[in-house]
Amino acid sequence: MLSNELNFLKSAYIHIAQYFEPKDWKPLFAVMFSLYRRQKKVFEVIFDKYKTDIMVLINMYCSHKPDIVLFEGGWEVLNSKKSQSGKIGIITVVKVKFKE
Repeated sequence: MLSNELNFLKSAYIHIAQYFEPKDWKPLFAVMFSLYRRQKKVFEVIFDKYKTDIMVLINMYCSHKPDIVLFEGGWEVLNSKKSQSGKIGIITVVKVKFKE
């Protein structure tokens, strides 16, 4: 692992919160992160409040430009693989449960 996955999640939630509440996004981010911590369905709450397509939210989460920092030594690992013509893959998982 090259970075903390929770930082990616926070970065995505900030991106989504800024999209829906550009002038005052911090309260929405706080709600989203609180829901996540309580293992609630964050995207369903956003879907219900803003009447947006759930796939739009998933796309925003997955495709945003993350504001993350690699763990110490992360760049060295990547550069070493690059200099050896190594291949690097990135694996992410997004689990979504829809209302029935």
